[in-house]
Amino acid sequence: MGLLLLDIGGSAMAARALRSRLLHSLMPWMLRLLMGI
Repeated sequence: MGLLLLDIGGSAMAARALRSRLLHSLMPWMLRLLMGI
């Protein structure tokens, strides 16, 4: 049971890290679009 919770926590952290990394990679494109408009 504890191992399952640990696995869920680990995948949640991985998903959060992936999402923040994706956000950081998309941020310059959003800024460029805003500047272009």
